[in-house]
Amino acid sequence: MADLVFATECIILDACCIINLYASKRIEEILSVIPKSVCVAAYVKDEEILRTYDISSNAAEDIDLQSLIDHGILRLVDLDLETEAEARVNFATVLDDGEAVTGAIALHRNWAIATDDKAAINVFAREASHLQIITSPELVKYWVDMTQPSFETVNVCLQNITVGASYRPGTKHPLYEWWQSYIRPDD
Repeated sequence: MADLVFATECIILDACCIINLYASKRIEEILSVIPKSVCVAAYVKDEEILRTYDISSNAAEDIDLQSLIDHGILRLVDLDLETEAEARVNFATVLDDGEAVTGAIALHRNWAIATDDKAAINVFAREASHLQIITSPELVKYWVDMTQPSFETVNVCLQNITVGASYRPGTKHPLYEWWQSYIRPDD
């Protein structure tokens, strides 16, 4: 059974999390098993998310979330300028705009935030300690726990993230050993 408990009604994904999950080639499956609403800020979708590297075609790939949005797997949300603008400005003094927008929305709506950005994690833990912070490895592990894909499927998923998004959890990440257990020595 999965260790991850979703503490709020919604999770908002920041750009690095979207990029990592998209690069996995399993984003629809991963997001579909989450028992809560999953959102992305319109600003992040339109301004931050650019592309991943596709191993199979050996080329850059534009990220297209429209199908996920059309099928209700991923909700698009806008920043409420009246209530969330000040938090965005405050976060933007120490974070990129995408993380600032995502953090402001999470803060004012009391949503969980999914990010892999170390600076953002530190800022949110310090400035909004009541928010649940979730990482891409936690979301991928939740999908693995819930769906029990083959070792090979998980290996390819993690390799896609490693190469396509240039992401691998650091040695201090709680799921580092779990991640490594799916990586073959020659990968």
